[in-house]
Amino acid sequence: MSKDNSLHCLNKQPSVTATQYRNKRLLGITLIEVLIVVVIIGILASMSMPYYRIYYVRSDIGDLLETFGHLKTPVLEFFNVEQRCPKGDDISLGIIQWVGNENTDCKYKVEFDNPEVTGTLVFQYGPDIWGCVPGTTIPAKYLPKSCKTGAYP
Repeated sequence: MSKDNSLHCLNKQPSVTATQYRNKRLLGITLIEVLIVVVIIGILASMSMPYYRIYYVRSDIGDLLETFGHLKTPVLEFFNVEQRCPKGDDISLGIIQWVGNENTDCKYKVEFDNPEVTGTLVFQYGPDIWGCVPGTTIPAKYLPKSCKTGAYP
């Protein structure tokens, strides 16, 4: 018998080692996992968009409430001196319109125009109320809690 071991099947070098085979297999699984994660992120993003739109509109309405908040002191000062509610000629109202009667009803409104929601926000100043009042045509889901209860600090 000859000592030529080159023909023996155990002496042959495999074309692909076990490590190389395992790495190729893991690469395929990793690609599938990445695709699944991308799909899950897409689904979660599509589910969150309506909530983000509501948040966006509510932040715009919050800005309007801040504008009404800046009006509180001038209205009170004017009312204490003149004993009537100020109109647009009496104090600077900006985008806000006066809609009440002069003596007792210090009501003001602003038109809200957003791509998502269009409506009117009505705000009243008085001894018992400082906040949103009936006449507001913006849906309740967009209004802050202070407008839903009718009180604004």
